[in-house]
Amino acid sequence: MEGRGARLAAALLGVGGYVFLPLAALKLLCLVSALGLLLSLAGPRHRWLTVGWLAVSAYAGAFVLNPVACVAALHPGSLAPRTAALLWQAGLVLLGCGWVWLALSGTAAPRADARWPGTAFVLLWAFALVSVQASALPVDVSYGGDEHYHMDTASAFATLIYFLAIRAPSAVLIGLWLLASAAWFLAKNPTAPSRRRWLVGWACAGLVVLGAAAWLAYPIEQLVHPGFAERALRYPATQPWWSALLGVLSYEYWGRGDHLSFGVLRLLPVLGLWWVGLWLASDGRWRSAPLAARLLAVLALTTLPTLLYHGTMLYLELPLVALLLVVLRDARYWLWAPVPRLQGRLTWWAGLGVGLMKETGWVALGCLWLARVLTQGWSFWRRRGRRRPGEGLAAVGRELALALAMLGPGALYLLLRGQLGFRPYALHLGNVLLPGLWEQAGRALIAQFGWLWVLAIAGLVCLFQARRYGVLVATGTVFLGIGALHFLEDPKWVGLGRFNLLLLPVVWVWAWELLTRLRRRRPRLSLALVIGLLLGNWAGRPIDLLGRRADWGGSGERWYDWSACLAEIRDRQPTASVLVGNTSPPYALNLVADRLGWRPAHSLMIGSPPGVPPAEAVAATLRYAAGQGIDFVIYRSEQELELLGNFAEAGFGLIAQYPARIGALWLFGRIEGPSSSTGTGAP
Repeated sequence: MEGRGARLAAALLGVGGYVFLPLAALKLLCLVSALGLLLSLAGPRHRWLTVGWLAVSAYAGAFVLNPVACVAALHPGSLAPRTAALLWQAGLVLLGCGWVWLALSGTAAPRADARWPGTAFVLLWAFALVSVQASALPVDVSYGGDEHYHMDTASAFATLIYFLAIRAPSAVLIGLWLLASAAWFLAKNPTAPSRRRWLVGWACAGLVVLGAAAWLAYPIEQLVHPGFAERALRYPATQPWWSALLGVLSYEYWGRGDHLSFGVLRLLPVLGLWWVGLWLASDGRWRSAPLAARLLAVLALTTLPTLLYHGTMLYLELPLVALLLVVLRDARYWLWAPVPRLQGRLTWWAGLGVGLMKETGWVALGCLWLARVLTQGWSFWRRRGRRRPGEGLAAVGRELALALAMLGPGALYLLLRGQLGFRPYALHLGNVLLPGLWEQAGRALIAQFGWLWVLAIAGLVCLFQARRYGVLVATGTVFLGIGALHFLEDPKWVGLGRFNLLLLPVVWVWAWELLTRLRRRRPRLSLALVIGLLLGNWAGRPIDLLGRRADWGGSGERWYDWSACLAEIRDRQPTASVLVGNTSPPYALNLVADRLGWRPAHSLMIGSPPGVPPAEAVAATLRYAAGQGIDFVIYRSEQELELLGNFAEAGFGLIAQYPARIGALWLFGRIEGPSSSTGTGAP
């Protein structure tokens, strides 16, 4: 009891540290430590409400709290927007109640599917993960790619939380439901049969409360802004809600409407990596392994080149990857267990969550469902002489219920997105006939996963030798399905690093099988392979010790020191106007300015003329800025520039150069305004 009390006190201290400590790395350390300790305390009497809360939050984040109804009501129609939003919201809540009934009503008492790796491992793993990822958490938003888009989305959803909090009716409704939930959670025996039957009703009540609160709180006329309207169905919105919630729980944002900091916004993908390590270490076959061996093995698999690059970038893949790993690790149950035995396992809950992370998750779920249908059908056919009357219809009914629970939200999402005119997916079947694309995809996978492929291929052989055909079928189906989906994309996206992240759970399962077998039979060889993988990851890392990224993985993300550059302008002339050259207009430079607590009086972004030598492009940019009366010019280069002489003809002088892994930022100032003396880092 004393041990449990101490762990609870430490967990609460960690939660307090997350809320009040200032640095993202310290927040992350406190958060993962607190979550690990709370998981160690969760007994059977708390699991019912925990999984019910997860089901409610997942659906509500995607369809109810996400302003889908309000955005749909803004489309042309015969009803007033507020009335149309109410009808849409009521329909989505009713569908959600049906989904919750499918997900929870037949569920047996939730079971622990793996061995707890121990408090010491949880704390050491938290420290190791934070140590690896800490340098990249606070760096500026990357240029290129879509990280700034997802950061804006999370900040927009933080604004929705603000709406829910300041509107008295919605705040009271949510508060009462949360208080009732807490009272039930702390009850003496909430898993008693007399209480279990109320679980579905409690979850449905939660959806009704959240739906009513969102309808009462959201100002529909403001949601026509692209920050909300375009994002409502661009992706399933569960992850942006979690990122926004992590942000608003931080004390420094209480009562403020500013953009969340880069460090706080990047916590969710790192939490996905933390869960991956925790789940791998919970494998019962490693229970006798030394603590250091487990820690090194997990660290080797979570510090691959692609994870060092994408581990702290706010994309949607890593939480999806973490949940998909849970399903694939338990592939035998997923494929062969009857539905009543599958329900209640962590595999069931992970499967329900996979599709609500990103739409490609439903492709993975569809592959897994197809694999289950084939294996269950084969098993049913083999027992054709021993079946009881009516057994076939009952089995088909249970499998249909499973399909609706797993794939129903995906069908609803795709239907809504198609009806409201969001981007479709276009197949490029001709990609199969292009040898260059096959080479491009192969080179990308080797560069992104590194030496892990050696372990994975050997682990695949081990699975064949052990006749673990269930794991082979499940992992092979997902690998082929996800691989085909992305290979048949637009050719320019073939081999994209963050798309290939979805193949990681499969490769992890294969490689982990090899390490597990060797740990039992030849532990020294297993340790040597782990150390070799760590060294290979370090040698192939695409990110330096300061968290700066190179142009890597096909997505075009590059790191530049925008904060230092803008801070220099702010300190010299707070009311300055700024032109940013050779930069794409959609780039969210305002995120960096908000982080500094300062905005230029006027800002403008322009590209460079195609085919013009870089030095001439710089001169042309400065001449254009002079004609517009601009005070400062930031020119982004992607290569070494030889800027000979000064630019007095255009009225500008070079202030500073801020080098990056690819190119640099060049800061120029008007000669008659700010001083043209060379600043820090100038050539």
